[in-house]
Amino acid sequence: MIDVVNMYPLLKEGTLPYEVANSILDTFEWQNFVFFPHGEFIYKANKASMHSKGLSNMDMMFSTGETAYLRVSNSLHKIYHDGRNDNDFTKSQLKDTIVNLGYLLGLETERFKLKGWFEFSVNIEVANAQQLIQQLIRYKNREVERMLQGAKLYGKKAYYQKYRIKVYNPIQKAILEDAQLCKALGMYDENKLIRVEIEAKTEYIRNSWNIPLSNLQDLLNDDVLTLLGKRITKLSKGLIFDNRPPNLSFTETRTWQYYTTTPSYLQVQHRKENSSTYYDNKKKFQALQQQGISLDLSQKIQDKWTFLQEN
Repeated sequence: MIDVVNMYPLLKEGTLPYEVANSILDTFEWQNFVFFPHGEFIYKANKASMHSKGLSNMDMMFSTGETAYLRVSNSLHKIYHDGRNDNDFTKSQLKDTIVNLGYLLGLETERFKLKGWFEFSVNIEVANAQQLIQQLIRYKNREVERMLQGAKLYGKKAYYQKYRIKVYNPIQKAILEDAQLCKALGMYDENKLIRVEIEAKTEYIRNSWNIPLSNLQDLLNDDVLTLLGKRITKLSKGLIFDNRPPNLSFTETRTWQYYTTTPSYLQVQHRKENSSTYYDNKKKFQALQQQGISLDLSQKIQDKWTFLQEN
């Protein structure tokens, strides 16, 4: 549901640590977290103190200077599920995570301002995850890039300036990163799970998608969650798969390839043909699509988001 966030808590007046306020490069303690200097202007919370509070997946740092600030970032999903994101993360679990963050930092959650990149996602079950990933060829008007760990393909992605979409197998990704840990956690890849993930700038979400997302507490607002659910569902409709039916004739194969090729080539061919020929061929392609296995994920995504929001 909600994954990576970048939070900038507004500290109460007079509560900025002395070392940060005065740019003193020394280790200090704040809210029972231990911070150490990291370079000239940064203090990072050490891993041991983060782990002791159940935040081993998160990063927390102070920046010094006239515009000194605190930043807390990474995956809310993984906080709750001990580093895993191949399972469900419901609204009630999100609420527990947010309330706990506010308690640990001694701040009202309305004071956790959201800026920069923000991720929201769903995990859905499919018949064959690897086949689906291989069949994904485009997102809207651009080709997708492969997501690799070494030489192993585990997903595909498309990047725009203000947002990104990823489709990948989260279990396979985790196993490729640390097989021994996954075995200890009982994570086994049955090739049936796909994660569809949207990453967008918070400012873009507010100003272009008109979703009133400003602080951490907003993530518990049903109106905000509903709008995020509609957005990921809508964006998923731009995923284009080469799900051609079997036993196509030579002419049908050419028609299929024509409409699933790169957009730039398709536009060139469109200009070469008259409109009636172009749209006649397009109808033939749409008829062929009906014979293939439907790979429209939007309904599954919508249903899963609704389930997560209601639980």
